[in-house]
Amino acid sequence: MELKEKILSFDNFQKFLFWLPKIQPFVLETGRPPMSADIFAFLYKLMFYCALRPDEALKLKKSDFIISEQILLVNTSRKNKIEKTTIPPVILGDVKKILKNLHPNDYIFTSTQTKEKITRQIPWVYAKDAGNLAGINVFQVTEKHEIKGMSLLLFRESFNQFLSEKKAEKGLIDLKFRNRTTSHYGNYDLNDLKKI
Repeated sequence: MELKEKILSFDNFQKFLFWLPKIQPFVLETGRPPMSADIFAFLYKLMFYCALRPDEALKLKKSDFIISEQILLVNTSRKNKIEKTTIPPVILGDVKKILKNLHPNDYIFTSTQTKEKITRQIPWVYAKDAGNLAGINVFQVTEKHEIKGMSLLLFRESFNQFLSEKKAEKGLIDLKFRNRTTSHYGNYDLNDLKKI
């Protein structure tokens, strides 16, 4: 019976990141990936550590990062509403490195060939290939059918599990994930999130 994982453990997420630069488009001389392995890794780290949905991550511009306050402005799909989340210290170095040579209105995730924003399909394919190389058989199940491959929501859902395992308070988790069904987050605010 084959193992199917719906959630990546923290160790498997690290394993995934380790194997990502070793997939064929990055190691073949003829490979022409749309973004570097570092940029792909940054995308997956943002979806994990900042609890972003794929479309939210792909819309990010340099101006959305307020590094001095460790805040990320998230343009949601709901009427272009701007929400806030925290940038954990573990990825601050990546943030500074990736944003260093960009202009404020530059999108982060663009094709190196066309300079256009990449589509959602591209990171899905690269994540699936890296998962396969890492020996992680991940799949997404919907009510109607099973989609074999890696769901990009997996990173967000895995971080939720990670916080739960670390015994983070429910109000803090709801705040981090900007859960719209929660009308309030207790007495927590973004400053509390920066501490976890």
